[in-house]
Amino acid sequence: KEFYVGYASGGIFKTVNNGITFEPIFDNQDALGVGDFVLSQQNTNILYVGTGEKNSSRSSYAGSGVYKTTDGGKSWSHLGLLNTQHISRIVLD
Repeated sequence: KEFYVGYASGGIFKTVNNGITFEPIFDNQDALGVGDFVLSQQNTNILYVGTGEKNSSRSSYAGSGVYKTTDGGKSWSHLGLLNTQHISRIVLD
């Protein structure tokens, strides 16, 4: 019932009712574009986001690094890589 959707030029949205409604959870960060995100398999409230649209072109949005939430998107921490602009892959070990 609960999942996340990320858009290259529109942030991240969360649903808790199997997609009937979605709530924006990444709107107050310093990046609009999302290159990739990964959900922790041990704790589904932990989500890492790499910002910046991965299909770089003149109309794509640059990012501002990597972000992490530990509360399902209510609050976010900036983890670094501020000047990377486009993060297209995140892998958790």
